[in-house]
Amino acid sequence: MPFLFSHDWLCDMHYVYGYCDGNASAAVNEYRRRYPGRRIPSKRVFTHVEQALRDNGCLPDIGLAIVPICVTSDLHLPGINSLVSILSSSTEPRVK
Repeated sequence: MPFLFSHDWLCDMHYVYGYCDGNASAAVNEYRRRYPGRRIPSKRVFTHVEQALRDNGCLPDIGLAIVPICVTSDLHLPGINSLVSILSSSTEPRVK
């Protein structure tokens, strides 16, 4: 069974990959330095996360699968359509 990364970890991978200017080898080393207690993803995971975000605008459901995780308005879950409408119509950042 492949190891699945949480969305928090995927976001951290994306951040570190960008911090390293898209250099996957450097991203692996930087990720290892920042998160010593975590499982260290391979270079392929970093590039896959980046490519999924570029292609789909979504984080991948990863153990290196290709299924994106997106919230769309065609889901039939109670309350989700109104949430998607609110998020979609919000064009200005809100500052508290």
